[in-house]
Amino acid sequence: MSSDSKWKFWGSPPKPFQKGTSLFYLGSDVGNYLRMFRNKLYDKFPKLTVEKLDESDVSGLFSQTSEKHHKHVRIGAKIVLQQEIDELFATGGKRFCCLTQSIAVPKPYIKPKIEKKKAKRVEKKAATTTTKD
Repeated sequence: MSSDSKWKFWGSPPKPFQKGTSLFYLGSDVGNYLRMFRNKLYDKFPKLTVEKLDESDVSGLFSQTSEKHHKHVRIGAKIVLQQEIDELFATGGKRFCCLTQSIAVPKPYIKPKIEKKKAKRVEKKAATTTTKD
């Protein structure tokens, strides 16, 4: 890890596993190690290569890593490339950040003003009384 790295790691480092010809980390392990929970890792670094585990990968994950929490990983869990995460640990991940990140703030709803009709003054006609003689 380089001296200009800004990370404060937490817990044990994630263990890589092989899928096909590449090595991967489980995304939740990387997020826990960097203290970025609830998809904050993918929000902060949108350019990371992310894949999902399928049924065959889930069964081989525990046998490769021997981590207790890898025994019951769900199908579809996110995995990230090991070389990208190692680069992220070493450099701070500037290459994976979205530099033009803008937050779209929705405009508040402004109720259109409706002009009220002016009430016409209704003059009451004097009731005529008829007298019977």
